[in-house]
Parts: sequence; structure tokens; C-alpha cells
Amino acid sequence: MSGKVLNTTELDFDEIKGNLTNYFKNHPNQKYTDWDFEGSGLNLLLDVLAYNTYTNSRNIHMAINESFIDSAQLRNNVVARAKLLGYTPGSVTSAKASLYLRFEEAAGTAGYFELPIGSKFTTTIDGVSYFFITRNSYASQLEDGVFKLFDVEIYEGREKSASYLINSANEEQKIILDDEAIDVNKMDVRVYDNPASTEYTTYSLWQTFENEEITGDTPIYFLSENADGKYEIRFGNGVFGKKPESQSLARIFFLTSQGTAANGASIFEWSDNDPAPSLITTTSPASNGSDREGIESIRFNAPTTFAAQNRTVTPLDYRTIISSEFKDIDNMAVWGGQDNVPPVYGKAFICIKPPAAETLSDQQKIDILNLLDKKKVIAIIPEIVDPEYTFLYFEILFKYDNTQTTLTNGELISVIRDEIQNYNDNILTKFNGVFRHSEFLNIIDESESSILNSTARVKAYKVVNLTYGNLIPQTVEFRFEIEGEYDQETTLITSDSWTYKEKVLRLADEPIPNETTYRNIYAYEQDASGNAVKIFTSLGKLYLETGEITLEPIPVEQNEIINIYLEPKSNDIASKRSNLLSIDLGKTKFTPGVDTISVSGAAGARNYRTYAKNF
Repeated sequence: MSGKVLNTTELDFDEIKGNLTNYFKNHPNQKYTDWDFEGSGLNLLLDVLAYNTYTNSRNIHMAINESFIDSAQLRNNVVARAKLLGYTPGSVTSAKASLYLRFEEAAGTAGYFELPIGSKFTTTIDGVSYFFITRNSYASQLEDGVFKLFDVEIYEGREKSASYLINSANEEQKIILDDEAIDVNKMDVRVYDNPASTEYTTYSLWQTFENEEITGDTPIYFLSENADGKYEIRFGNGVFGKKPESQSLARIFFLTSQGTAANGASIFEWSDNDPAPSLITTTSPASNGSDREGIESIRFNAPTTFAAQNRTVTPLDYRTIISSEFKDIDNMAVWGGQDNVPPVYGKAFICIKPPAAETLSDQQKIDILNLLDKKKVIAIIPEIVDPEYTFLYFEILFKYDNTQTTLTNGELISVIRDEIQNYNDNILTKFNGVFRHSEFLNIIDESESSILNSTARVKAYKVVNLTYGNLIPQTVEFRFEIEGEYDQETTLITSDSWTYKEKVLRLADEPIPNETTYRNIYAYEQDASGNAVKIFTSLGKLYLETGEITLEPIPVEQNEIINIYLEPKSNDIASKRSNLLSIDLGKTKFTPGVDTISVSGAAGARNYRTYAKNF
């Protein structure tokens, strides 16, 4: 290397020192070729130079990384970069439940009863108590000797307040809320003319310009997260937002919440003063509680929210806006009506899976649609659809070397089940997820070191609701090609049974002469000899290429739920649109076997049995 060039791009101490040593050895004017760099005092000077260079390079490298939202590792730097995009990270969100309450006549006065704001309830989950309160009052007139309160919304958390004296001379004044568990969506900000006043002005959180023109008299406040992870409030400056007068008093009322901990709570007890309700019925379990937004979520949501400009135009806009307001979401799919089957122009379809349930509650759907109503393009109507589940189950056979493990067959199966469940929860049950047969077998083989090989036969089923009095045909869509042939004499589908007029019925299918587009579905019962006797000769059609089953109204004496079972033609299955794949371990069978060749060598080959393709 030239003596006039010193490599300054290294970040490793030894390489930096080596570059400095080479620089001395090869300098054109000062030749140190024969100098003993390791055994002289110059070695200490090189250490100091290398340490200084290393420290400066590391600090500069870290400073540059922390300057960009994609590479920053510290939360306060990610938040600071997001703030430049107009994004405020989501706070803890209180879980919300809905109740029906009934109070006896003695609870009211003159035929009228009012449940006040702040009424308290408790629930217990895994031995831990959680507190819920009302944030609105609810009133009822006497009816049939009782007061009935419908759709009473309660929120998890404890209500707190804080007071701050305003000093308008301080242009940089801000109110810092010293509690990281605050649900900022449940805050009530009031400004009193003075500390002794009982009159106040309610200030609203500024979010966008969409609803009204902001003037110097508009009572708004601005919320952001500071470098310490605390939320801070600023008021207007008299030009953009109202500026509170000096010596006025700001009082902040807020909820501190446990986030996701109370999700799923469905049994509530009264924990306030008398009168107590005589009946508490949960109409909607606790949901939508969420923890504080994490770094990776901020990193994703901030730029996409900025790109969406608070409007729903593209599918990503819907995902971003919904995700920023509703944290209790495990997975979401959005597609335009033009991509629907069949196409429905002028609509946007939204399918959401919450983490603690298979579908959203009715109240959650209403809340999401209310949010989108303010941001949607006028010509596009959003519609929330429930996820459709296609359940997979298996016949799994595996061989293992029993000299390499102390686990019993049952313990080996338990290990495999745990790995499959983890794969199902974290990888498979996602919109646009793909079940890959080879990946699945690899998970089994890698679950325990003694397992040598495995095979799995893939089967599938869907849940079908049979409604009493229904006169409308329904469609069951597997959305993959079904194993079998159109002229195959044996049935391709089976089903659970249901009872009709004392007959135990099941579904099956059969070929139709000269028909190559679908098969006939019928219902049968078994006679005393076990033979199938047709009861309803034509109840639907089975399409092998698309995996679609069309069912005519099926006779039932009450609402029934049955499963329809079949085998996919391919071992690899992809979910589409609102369809979710999920593994049913309860229906999965495991058959372990000792690998005799691995245990006994050539002598074990005599008793070695391979697995048949269609075992």
C-alpha cells in the first residue's frame, strides 16, 4: 500500500492497528522496515492511536445507524425518527367488554335509575384480578319491575388524574405524564380558568386536519412520546390551537391499563357501592387490549402511515390505519372487490383474526367500520368478513433410534406435538400462509435427535353449519384440488352425522354417468348390516378441481354443526384471501416405530418395514 494512503474503514481494533503499522513501515520518507513494532515503546503509541480510531469509528457508525428509522436500535431514536413522519407510537390500550345489567326496582327513584360514570367491576384470570370501570353513564326506565341496561361498556384499568399549573410565559412548557401504562385514547384533558374554578374547557387530541379548520380558539392539545418514553402534552400557541391563560389549571384524567392481560375475560363481578345489579351478563367478552407499541411495529407503521396520508386508498392503507388504532390483531388480509370471487366492484374486503378468538366480535367490527368511515374514499365501501378456516390433520408415522434417547413413545409424540403447535401458531395460521409438506416433515425430523425419518398423510376438513329452516343453498370452499376421480365409485368425502326424523345421516358423494365437471352429493344412513341406504339422493355437487362444494338446504330438526372431510390432491396447500389454514392436533394420529437397521445394523434389515405411500 502507498505510504500516503491510510485505510480508515476498518471497525476491528487489530485490523486498525495493523493498518497503522503498515503505514509506518511503508511511509516514503520515514522507513521503519526493520523496526520491532511489537517490542518497542512505539507499540504503546500504536495502541493508543488504534483505540482512538476504533472508538471514533464505532461512535460514528452507531450515530449514523441511530439516525435512520430502519437501522436505529434504541426506542427513543426510533420514536424520534417516527415523529418526523407525524407518527405517535401506540400506547397501552385498555381491554373493553360489554355487559347487560339488571337492577331491581328498589335501586331507582320514581321509576328511573342511572348507572354513574366510574362504576367498578372485577374479573379474575389465572388467579389475577383485573379492574374494569364504566366511562359513561347509563340510564333506564322501570320495565316489568326491573331496570334493564343494555350494552354497558366497561374498560380495564384504574382511573387516575394529575394537575399542572399553566405558565404561558414559558414558550416551551409541556406536561409530562409520568406513567408508561397510560391508555392515551382514554384521556380527558380539562383546563380550568384558575385552581379554584369549577368551570373548565375540554381540550381534544389533535390528529389530522380532516374534520375542521384549526384556529387560535380551537381547544386542542398535541401528544407525543419523549426521549424517556413518557408521553408529553403541549397546548396551542394562540395561532394554531387555543393557548391557555397563565395560572390556569390543567387536569388530566386517564386510565392505566394492563394491556393484553385482561383480553378474553367473560365473567365479571360488581365491586362498587350498593345498589348492586341482580344480574350481570357478558354480551361481549373483553377484547382489544394491547401492550405498548414495540420498536419493530413503529418501524413498519410510521412510514406506511405517512404514505397513506390518513386515507384508505390501497390495501396497505387499510392495514396501516386499522393496525395503528386497533392493536388486538393477530393477522389481517385486505383485498379489493375486483379481486374477490366473484368480483364485487366498489367494495374493499377486510378480514381480521384476533389473537384470542377465531373472529372479531360485533362491537369490534362496528368500531373498525366507524374508524374507516372517516377516512374512506367515498366510492369504496369497506366490508369486514370473518376468516374461513380449513383444518388440516394427519396420519404421521416416524422411525427413531431408541439407543439415542431415553424418551418413551408417548414422550416423543409429546415433543413432536409441541413443535407442530408452534409451527401452526407462528407460521402457518397466517393469511396467504402456505403448508409445505417438506417443511412440515423437517419440523418432525428435527424435533428430537433420535428421530430418523417421518412421513405424513395430509387430510382436511371444514366446519359446516346446518341451520334449521334454512332455504338458501350454501357453498363450502376448500380452495384446493381434491384427491380422486370423477368416475371413482368410492366416496371422496365423509362427514359427521346428524339426526333427522330418528335417522342418523351422513354425507357422501358418487359419480354421475358421463359427467366430468362435478360429482353428486347425497345423504345416507347405515342399516343393521352396515350398508349405506340413501335417504336424500341429491343434496349438492362436488367440484374436484376447485375444491368447491355446493349444498342445497339440508333437512335438520335443529341447528347442527358437522365437519366435511376429504383429502387434498397435493401435499402442499396455500391459503387464499380470507381462508386460514390451521392444524387440528386432536384429530392427528401418531405411529412411532423403532428403526431396526439403525439399532441392529444388517441384522435389523430383515425386520425393517418401509411406509406405504397411502398407508
